[in-house]
Amino acid sequence: MQEKIEFRITLSSEFWDKQPTAEIYIDDQLKFSDSVSGSRTIIFDHNLNFGPHQLKIVRANKTNDQCQNGKDQKLNLVSVVIDGVNIRNIIWHYSWYEPKYPQPWALLQQKQGIQLESRIFGETTFGHNGTWYLNFTSPFYRYVMDWMNGDIVI
Repeated sequence: MQEKIEFRITLSSEFWDKQPTAEIYIDDQLKFSDSVSGSRTIIFDHNLNFGPHQLKIVRANKTNDQCQNGKDQKLNLVSVVIDGVNIRNIIWHYSWYEPKYPQPWALLQQKQGIQLESRIFGETTFGHNGTWYLNFTSPFYRYVMDWMNGDIVI
């Protein structure tokens, strides 16, 4: 069985020089690829077979020269609405971000004894290039009901 679901993902950017870019995937199927300037809502439909799925956002286009003199480049995940449901609380508890830390900055942090996180749960501000993930299931209404009952396990 299958269901058709509408996705509404709002991203915003902060930059002084180069715009961050984003790619949005459902189960490794590319749904959006572009730079993000200001606030942008991406809307698309996707047919999902019943079962497990993954929503993924790949953040890119930050180079080492984009963070200097108090200036930076960031991409923010403002909201995700799936099938008419704002899933903010689900994102805070069940999504994660895997940053790709730039060199030589990451090496310097490690030499100072700072442990860099490889997986940051509930992150919605993407300061480094990397990938954000949310696993969910279809039918989506059942996923939301399972979340409300505390039955979702990451």
